[in-house]
Amino acid sequence: MSKLQQLRAAVLAATTTPALEPDQLHTFIRDGRIKDTGAGLRYEGTAVVIVQDLIGSPHPIARALALWLRTNETEALDALQFEVDVIDHQKVDVRFDVPFSEAVVFDGGEFAACAAAVPDPDTFLPP
Repeated sequence: MSKLQQLRAAVLAATTTPALEPDQLHTFIRDGRIKDTGAGLRYEGTAVVIVQDLIGSPHPIARALALWLRTNETEALDALQFEVDVIDHQKVDVRFDVPFSEAVVFDGGEFAACAAAVPDPDTFLPP
């Protein structure tokens, strides 16, 4: 799922001081559904982003997620949710729930055929 990988990369890039280690970041899809579009599939659900032992402000992560939503899930700009667990006076665990969808089309008629991600119609800008 390329959009989930892009989301993860956006979070890692957003936190530079202090650096966020990749093993502190967990990303997965919750409540996933698959819809048959005829030519492919559409995955929908909630992307869960968990950062453990975050030192510093979660603001850069929230901003990165908001920018990702603006680019990738424009219909869900106001749907970003979060939870914070204070670990000690320096660290927090933070969880973000991000609306998620990704469409793929199949190259051929077999189930094992190659699938390619396609941009969402409302976010695709022609060259």
